Amino acid sequence: MVKEFKQLFLMMVVALAFIVMPQSDVFAEDTKAPVLDVSSIKVSKKNANYGETVYVSFKVTDESEIDSVLLASATVGYYNDDWGWEYDESTSTFTVPVKSRYFGKCEIMSIRVFDVYGNEANYFNSACSQVYDNYGYNNEIHVDMSAGDFTVSNGSYVAESNHPEVDFSSVKVTSKTPEFGSTAYVSFKISDESPMGYVAAIFVSKGGVRGAEGIYNKTTGYYDFEYDVTSYGDIEILNIVADDAFGNLIWYFNETSTLYDYYPSYAYAESDAIFVDLSKATMKVAGTGEDEKAPEIVEGSVSVNKRYTKRNTYDIVLEFKVKDDSKINVLDSQVWICGLAGDGSAGSITYNKTNDTYECESGGSFYGTHRVLTIKICDVYGNYAYYSDDKSDVAIKHGGSMDDGDGIYMDFSGSEYYVGILDEETDTFVSNSTMDDTSQLGVKELKMSGSIYKKLLSSGYNVKGLFEVDVDGTCDMTSEKTKVFFEVPEGFEEGDVLRIRHLLSDGTVQTQDAKVLDGKVCIDVSEFSPFMVEVKKSKDKSLFAKKGITYRALGKNKVSVKAVKKNLKKLVIPDTVKAFSKKYKVVSIDANACKGCKKLSSITIGKYVSKIGKKAFNGCKKVKKLAIKTNKLKMNKVGKDAFKGISKKVKLTLPKKKVKLYKKILKKKGIKGLK
Repeated sequence: MVKEFKQLFLMMVVALAFIVMPQSDVFAEDTKAPVLDVSSIKVSKKNANYGETVYVSFKVTDESEIDSVLLASATVGYYNDDWGWEYDESTSTFTVPVKSRYFGKCEIMSIRVFDVYGNEANYFNSACSQVYDNYGYNNEIHVDMSAGDFTVSNGSYVAESNHPEVDFSSVKVTSKTPEFGSTAYVSFKISDESPMGYVAAIFVSKGGVRGAEGIYNKTTGYYDFEYDVTSYGDIEILNIVADDAFGNLIWYFNETSTLYDYYPSYAYAESDAIFVDLSKATMKVAGTGEDEKAPEIVEGSVSVNKRYTKRNTYDIVLEFKVKDDSKINVLDSQVWICGLAGDGSAGSITYNKTNDTYECESGGSFYGTHRVLTIKICDVYGNYAYYSDDKSDVAIKHGGSMDDGDGIYMDFSGSEYYVGILDEETDTFVSNSTMDDTSQLGVKELKMSGSIYKKLLSSGYNVKGLFEVDVDGTCDMTSEKTKVFFEVPEGFEEGDVLRIRHLLSDGTVQTQDAKVLDGKVCIDVSEFSPFMVEVKKSKDKSLFAKKGITYRALGKNKVSVKAVKKNLKKLVIPDTVKAFSKKYKVVSIDANACKGCKKLSSITIGKYVSKIGKKAFNGCKKVKKLAIKTNKLKMNKVGKDAFKGISKKVKLTLPKKKVKLYKKILKKKGIKGLK
């Protein structure tokens, strides 16, 4: 029975426990499952003492790259999933530590191996005397893995068959009425003739079910269980399970539970279970008001911060908005995100007060498409709802949603993102050929899951960047096409015309030409999918942009600062700037160039600047540092209110011979009260 409990506990505590292996530079489509070298299986010792760690090692080969491995070990009637793999590239060997928690024989029950394309191989030990499940996995292979057996000595302990006993008179809680947001502790003593193998409890509230493993306190002799209070109302212990090192198991069920009906599937009332009064562990969290309505996810609010990420980076941020009459219980709310290739994880959520959104961090260890499968959203009164997108390809791949069939359908296409590869040195897709014919894109191949980005990389085009798009808040979402604005990467110039190849989900390619204006490009799209971008030609060399600054050509290899991006925090106007294979001196700053740059905290003005237009830095109220390198400024060359709004407390760095004159200019041109 402990098997089911451990499965439940691990599902709740470990959302994604596969260990990620180092990335390879090789990126080729792979449809073959990994292969375990059974002859390579070995253990660090054949005889171990209780509490010792034994290391099991083996080799795996694959055409691409191993993503993760999972070993299940079997002992005295129970099994454990052992996590924490390490990989030695020099010997191509995986090693897993197995803790000796039970006396007697420990065997490998199974080894599951996955590559980065989601191909899996499931090896089961045909020689195992303690097999508890026939999983029905894909590609099951039964082989003799007895080379991984070892024995744990019981030392001075005499074999016995008595189960552990919980001392219910010792049950105590830190507070019967814990405060919302606090951490509560439940403790009790257990007596047994042998060391303990495993002790855990299931906590239940109207908001959800959580498992907690007992931590033994040598000082007090108690087992302590931790619970974070995130909902109002009653909190109960539903079940307790304990087994000793000889495998003697006891299962306690709370006969006084008032919350059993909320989660009947978590209350395993076995024939040999003992029904007891666990009301001493019940806590009550007082709340103000009442709320009986389930939270609602705002339709269309589910989105991600970017549509592309490298494997194992986990820099995707999913966000969505929620409507509810009370607060959201973030600890009992969860997001299930899955990959088309096979990986998946259950992630917790956090609240972003600034944006009034709920967020979940994600990524992927398998290449290809990923998206949200199900979101469980729960409030502090225990009202909850499941939202599922069970019609997507990802959902079909994973056999449906995670809501037991009672979920609310919602289109989660806004959560879709791709996991692929980037050039590690340049962080861009780079190629040396030119873009002449769309037929060279290999459209049919581009539709293959997991290979789209490699096809872009090797497609023979001068791809200067693959980057994602942010929908402008004022775009027209009612028409068939949506206007999308996105920033171009460094290297594109103001006025450049970009040719944009949009790879659609049906395999067709749309081509648009768009001009860079204020560092951005605007295009019309009918769906979100990868973009390829190249510089078609540069029509206008009178304007160009570098590092957030737009320059205006003046002739004779001189330029003026025309505009600055409004979100810059640190502005450095350089002495010179390179563009169009030439070097230009920066000799002036145009009127209103930096007006209203409210985030600027630091300004440096280069040594060749001799003229600053009116209101050039007007309204830059957060500037704390102002450095002027040039010796060429004069009162009549600095426009009216050029520095208006900058605090008199600004820290100045000025040329030694110009301190008196420049302070006079700064006071006259806007910095009032400057000393």
